[in-house]
Amino acid sequence: MLTKMGYSFSNSIKKCDIYGVPVSLNFKGEDKFRTVIGGLTTLVISVLIFWYTIVQVQVIFDRGMNLVKLIG
Repeated sequence: MLTKMGYSFSNSIKKCDIYGVPVSLNFKGEDKFRTVIGGLTTLVISVLIFWYTIVQVQVIFDRGMNLVKLIG
């Protein structure tokens, strides 16, 4: 059971891999060779980009609030 869960989790991570290398032939029915490392890298980069975007939006809103305080 634990092995199946580990395999399923590993497959889920591999499917996130946007850095998969295209292969000329199909490899296990897939047109790209995807890895767990590639999937994890994709997830980490996605989280970092999301976090950076949120921080930048907060900075923009904080500047707007400071401007309102100066005017008001």
